Amino acid sequence: MSSIKPMLIKNPINLLPKQTIAWDCLEHSSVDELGYGGGAGGGKTEMGCLLAIFLSDVFAGSRGAIGRFELKNLKRTTLTSFFEVAHKLNLKEGKGNDYVYNQQDGFIRFSNGSEILILDTAPSPKDPLYTRFGGLELSWCWIDESNETPYRAIEILSTRVGRRNINPAWESNLKQFFGTYSEKDGWVLKPIFLETFNPEKGHIYQRYWKPFKENNLPKNRAFIRALASDNPHLPDAYIDRIKRSTKATIERLLYGNFDYDDDPQKIFNYDRIMDLFTNTHVPGGKKFITGDIAGKGKDMTVIYVWDGLKVVAMHYESVTDQRLLKQKIQALKDKYQVPTSQILLDYDGIGVGIVDELQCKGFQNNSTAITTRSEEYKGLKANYQNLRSQCWFKLAELVNDAKIAITGVEEHIQTKIVEELDVIKEVNDGLDQKRQIIPKGGVSDQDRVTIKSLLGHSPDFGDGLMMRMYFEIKPVVEPNIIWLDW
Repeated sequence: MSSIKPMLIKNPINLLPKQTIAWDCLEHSSVDELGYGGGAGGGKTEMGCLLAIFLSDVFAGSRGAIGRFELKNLKRTTLTSFFEVAHKLNLKEGKGNDYVYNQQDGFIRFSNGSEILILDTAPSPKDPLYTRFGGLELSWCWIDESNETPYRAIEILSTRVGRRNINPAWESNLKQFFGTYSEKDGWVLKPIFLETFNPEKGHIYQRYWKPFKENNLPKNRAFIRALASDNPHLPDAYIDRIKRSTKATIERLLYGNFDYDDDPQKIFNYDRIMDLFTNTHVPGGKKFITGDIAGKGKDMTVIYVWDGLKVVAMHYESVTDQRLLKQKIQALKDKYQVPTSQILLDYDGIGVGIVDELQCKGFQNNSTAITTRSEEYKGLKANYQNLRSQCWFKLAELVNDAKIAITGVEEHIQTKIVEELDVIKEVNDGLDQKRQIIPKGGVSDQDRVTIKSLLGHSPDFGDGLMMRMYFEIKPVVEPNIIWLDW
């Protein structure tokens, strides 16, 4: 098989500008984790195919892997593109030719001894910890549509790359392509981990998009944002079809906007979340304090002061001292004249002690949902899994109706609030069940999608907002006033 690199430079395939940048980034920098994509039609799958073929050809006897969430989609889309790219490079499939595809055992073997394993990255009830990847020895790995693949699979596979990267026969090629040198090991093939994806929330957002926006990517990681507009070969009809889609689809697939998502299970409207910080029309009212209290772990303590449905003050800290926090809450109570009965704090961990000392209300996530007066009047019961789910749905209702405002909050905190509200989804298994949202995330939730798995941390800022809904569901009623809420 002839060398691929000159063919890529001279034809028959001309690299797109963003593909060239990605290639150079891997070849001439310390980057070994590359995210490529961000929109439809940006050449992300072709980029992966070219890199896979090149590495397999130039480094004889190497072993790489191509993975995707569902094997059927990998075969229908990713592998179809792989064979098309191979054909453009004049490579022939079949015994005695350039490569052989073994569909039954899931691998592609090149005539020079290189292998590409075909991996299904979906979780399995029999293998929730992905132990099936534990023994792999890979030179490189490419995960297509990695936004679909659980982070645990990404994490495990990334530890398997670099286990098959030293071969004295590669030295001359390593001096030109993807080689690193050390006194201990000599010339080594860089352990390349490529992820290609479209915009979506979750680990891709946290690992690539967010640090990319903040110019804070780790030195070994890079993100190349490739959009449809970067591909001059796309037909106009393809772009026009995207333009006729929903606003969220246009934002995501045409403009590569990671902050938009068209997941129908999300309970918050993204535009309305953004409006929270400019809703100047929201009136004042009764004063409340709500807060999510953390200890010395990764979670944060966040306390809100409310004037009606408007946040007017906030306190947050990463390390909490029970005695000092009690004093801070007491100071906020006095300053804003908040009655003790209108203070609600998370009744968990050290929050228990603070609630008991302040004699305020405590919020317990797994408490039974509250049946409202309106439901009682109609002979109904609250149709929610628990109080936490009930409050999240109520918060989404008021946010989507532009009835809540958050004032005086720094921009980086606004970003955290947006991120946290935007990952809240409704769980629906198609059965007759009570309404519920995805779990917050704990030891028993390791094999499920949770808020923590999507964010990488607890929804500290969102939880304090959610708790305020307790007083909307079970309002504080003044004496001698008949409250009707239907």
